Amino acid sequence: MRFNIYNFNNEATEVDTGDNIIKQLFVQLMSGNEVVSVEYNNGARETFDSSNNISDSYVEGSYIVEQDHLQDWINFEITDYDKQPWHVHYKNGTQIISYKRMHKFCELFKKLACKEIY
Repeated sequence: MRFNIYNFNNEATEVDTGDNIIKQLFVQLMSGNEVVSVEYNNGARETFDSSNNISDSYVEGSYIVEQDHLQDWINFEITDYDKQPWHVHYKNGTQIISYKRMHKFCELFKKLACKEIY
């Protein structure tokens, strides 16, 4: 399975889990970057980070994506405007993709596993 995760600057990183069956995702927003821990049905785990240059990260929120909602999370629609760099969103007060996905996912599925820290 292939899907994108996003950093604070709305840049996508493609994740490829191959043919492994995903049990669930644990998603953390760390300084605006999505860090996704994939748990496979066979019990193995793998972590993917959308940014490799953050030395001082702080967790802004976290949530779990269960297998039933995995495709909904992957198919989260982004617009061309969403793809603009962070400073565009900062200037007009809109959120970057990683925040939008967290808020939308938590709102849609009313997950108790959603934890916004800020």
